[in-house]
Amino acid sequence: MSNRRKSGAGTIAGMSMLNMLIMLFSVLQAVVIARAFGTERTYDAYLVAFILPELIVFMATELINATLLPAITEALHKGGRSVARKLSASTLNLVFLAVVVLLVILELLAPRLISLMAPGFHAQDLALATILLRLLLPMMAISVLYKVALTFHHSVESFLLPNFGGLFPPIAITVCVLTLSPFWGIK
Repeated sequence: MSNRRKSGAGTIAGMSMLNMLIMLFSVLQAVVIARAFGTERTYDAYLVAFILPELIVFMATELINATLLPAITEALHKGGRSVARKLSASTLNLVFLAVVVLLVILELLAPRLISLMAPGFHAQDLALATILLRLLLPMMAISVLYKVALTFHHSVESFLLPNFGGLFPPIAITVCVLTLSPFWGIK
């Protein structure tokens, strides 16, 4: 077996193990959230707050993969690594600015967005969902930037190491729920 095949098999095995680890932490996150929020109104508030950032990350990821990956791959083949690196840096800077602007707008509009997304909520639940949305929005920004960086790495056939970033969201959300839920009055 050639070194390239061994390396490819190792990458596949490593990616599989990493994806399993990410799934395990995601399950842990779900268990911790269910324990902290239960299945009542506080959990509904969490779900309402979670939907918008998750939707934005999903849409941004689809857009990034559909447009950025082909552009970087073309730049890599036509101009080499330096041209691809310049395109990557410019794109990351532009996405960073866009994400910061979006983050500020969403933070300011959080109460209005929550009331639009959950019109039947009581005032107490709207307030909790707004707090949760404001806490989850920075994670959205980090996730979008991570997805851009991940696309860059994938375009140069770097797969295993960059995917460790996928561990961050479930671990961060789990730690935040465990440490901050008592301050929100959630038991």
